[in-house]
Amino acid sequence: MDILVIDTYSDTCGVAMLDLKGNRKPLVRTSDAPRSHAKMLAVFASELMQEAGSKPEGIAVVAGPGSYTGLRIGVSTAKGLAWSLNVPLYGISTLLYLAQGAGSAADGTNVVSFIKAREGEVFLGQFRTESSRLVRVGEDRAMNLKDAAELISSNKSGQVVISDDAPMLNALQNRELNTQLVTPNVVDLLPLLTNHLDDFRVNDQNSFEPSYLKEFVARKAATSIFDRLPF
Repeated sequence: MDILVIDTYSDTCGVAMLDLKGNRKPLVRTSDAPRSHAKMLAVFASELMQEAGSKPEGIAVVAGPGSYTGLRIGVSTAKGLAWSLNVPLYGISTLLYLAQGAGSAADGTNVVSFIKAREGEVFLGQFRTESSRLVRVGEDRAMNLKDAAELISSNKSGQVVISDDAPMLNALQNRELNTQLVTPNVVDLLPLLTNHLDDFRVNDQNSFEPSYLKEFVARKAATSIFDRLPF
């Protein structure tokens, strides 16, 4: 069973065709070029379908939180593909995606994952390993960085703290926490989708939107557009 997976929560644009039955190695395309999502996403999806020689039986997307622009492009493309191919759509939390970095953590381990947000905040998710799977402890949320640090530090025992942001993890080192830096790869979603696909199914594709967690606030440009014109 092939699932086309899309990851655009950060600057990286990642697409993979994953065979959940394990009959073929993952087919992957990625780009770290700035603002490449809109340009490369459809191209990558088309290339992978041609390489696989078949259309996917489902579309999965990392649905947020993360980059506003990246999420909009990723979710819109995923919805369009699911509609045009008449296949199910699956949405996966970015923070659960990162939490997979805990790997084979022992049962009972608390896993906290976070990524950088704007204006001194982070997006934070809390999970717990049970029977070799991650179970959500609370809803994903946006938090002040100081409050997040206090929350994380309140439960050091049996806890793994995961992020894709090295400076923020380094800032927690003096709190004697078990931290782990991860660089998410869209292929990391293979075991998650293989074992728990139905958990991520979107029942109403028309109303499905990215999980922003924070309202987008446009910033005023430092200079007027007229000041930047070449005449």
